[in-house]
Amino acid sequence: MKTFQWLKSACFSTGLAGACLILGISQSIAMSQEMRPAPRWMLGQISQKSTYDTTIVIVAKGETIVMRRAESNCSCLRVRMSERVAKPGDSISLRLTYDAKDKGHFYKRVTLLGNGLEWDNIIVRGEVR
Repeated sequence: MKTFQWLKSACFSTGLAGACLILGISQSIAMSQEMRPAPRWMLGQISQKSTYDTTIVIVAKGETIVMRRAESNCSCLRVRMSERVAKPGDSISLRLTYDAKDKGHFYKRVTLLGNGLEWDNIIVRGEVR
């Protein structure tokens, strides 16, 4: 059984340097090897014509993670990785930047390619107002 810890932080784009806010939400998830539904990452309500940054931190517990690639299914959601390898106790940060052009609800998928991962997808949801 593997355990990963997800920490949520949000970075808001300002005219100057972006400011980051750790929301203090953390969740440890222990799972077995069978296929599980993709975790949901809620961005909430976002103003139209703005960008929204958030960071997903994946902490390796018990097994080394080797991440080959992380990509989204839409050009409106950019994904950047901090590291490609995380030994037990180390982490990989995925920085997501959503460009809120169109109003309405959105449902995007981040595909993770690598070894030692619990999921192969993360669902990113929210609403542009």
